[in-house]
Amino acid sequence: MLYSGFIYRTCVEFICQNENNRILKFQSGIPLGLYSCVAIWYARLQDWDEFHTFSSRAKCLVSRRTPTVLYYGGIVRYLEGQVLYLQKQIEQQLENAQDRGVELLKNLESLVAQNTTGPVFYPGLYYLMTYVCILMGDGQN
Repeated sequence: MLYSGFIYRTCVEFICQNENNRILKFQSGIPLGLYSCVAIWYARLQDWDEFHTFSSRAKCLVSRRTPTVLYYGGIVRYLEGQVLYLQKQIEQQLENAQDRGVELLKNLESLVAQNTTGPVFYPGLYYLMTYVCILMGDGQN
């Protein structure tokens, strides 16, 4: 919804109004994608408190592993949000930022190696992997 031009408040209202919807709970990829997109939105606005709110909600859905296109799209968005948060940590020179970057890179590599997402998500995953390497000062990797 955000990428289609909706105002993010409309998207947040939609999510809040439909959080307990049985269909959305069953199709966990839909709320995973919505929470992740809103988290990304807040990350781009540098509103880290709201980012954490929606990123935490998305993180709870990551473990459900429903093999659908919506789920994998949500995973890629979730990881994009984590990369933006890593960028913030590196900019603030937090001491655990490098460890977090290595962990994030391993998660991205693992997702590609599992070969479950399908080729449609590879460009996004490779882009995120490249960006993490650049953030960590290893542009050649």
